[in-house]
Amino acid sequence: MVVFAVGWLALMIFGYVGALKMAKGDFAHPLFKSQVMLHVVAVGLLIAVMIRAFK
Repeated sequence: MVVFAVGWLALMIFGYVGALKMAKGDFAHPLFKSQVMLHVVAVGLLIAVMIRAFK
């Protein structure tokens, strides 16, 4: 689980930096918004898996 956490953090950082670079620093750019929503969905799925695992 630690490897997953470290890998996810690294992917988040590279994803946000890359999206901001391609969006030229605009936080309202659709590319950056989609990057944020991608991580929101991933967190939701992780929470759903954890809920099912501990039930």
